[in-house]
Amino acid sequence: MNIRHQFASDDFYRTMEAFTAVSFLFYVAVTVYMILNNWRQMRVLTRLLEAATFSARAGVTISFEGEAKDNQAVDSVIAEATAFAATRSWRVELVSKDNAELDRFKDEKWVKYVGPVRGVILHPHDVRELIRLEFGSDHALQSFVTTHRAGPDLHVAVVELLNRFKPHFTRLQVEDKGEYWETGERLKLEQHINTVNGMLEDILRGKLSARNLEASESLPRMT
Repeated sequence: MNIRHQFASDDFYRTMEAFTAVSFLFYVAVTVYMILNNWRQMRVLTRLLEAATFSARAGVTISFEGEAKDNQAVDSVIAEATAFAATRSWRVELVSKDNAELDRFKDEKWVKYVGPVRGVILHPHDVRELIRLEFGSDHALQSFVTTHRAGPDLHVAVVELLNRFKPHFTRLQVEDKGEYWETGERLKLEQHINTVNGMLEDILRGKLSARNLEASESLPRMT
């Protein structure tokens, strides 16, 4: 092999070595990027999960349960709710099923009601929260509405609607984490909503961990 060929061969191998080194560094960079990107995604997912958990445990929620007087009273509740929704241009979904399931909390545990179900589901505009008013054959109603994302107007509307239902129930129990049902004080309700939304924002920004919040409470449990 002459010197020219030797130099050409050496250049080729040096080029290949350099290419291999660059390829390896590129592979390492891509791997590190993917790890960091996945880590960031995991952090985002963790924050979203913490926010969802906190929202369920400590959000501003109106829980209500009771028993309508009879079938006619159930009809009256459905009519009252439908008329109420119409004045606000809310979408109304009537429910009438011969056999359906409802989740109920009774005697400190979740149980399933299986049987005829009728009622109405209200869809307030521009919000994801639904107002579900579904009765079993026993005339029992058990439901809740979380309102801190929608704001105080929806909360006030739900309380107003529940007050209209009172004459049609033998028993109606309401637990309001915004304290509006008990006090009628909108300012106090707004303070609760602002506090919860502020905490949720801090969780999503990583400034606060839901696990460390002493204010977190379980979902309202009503018997």
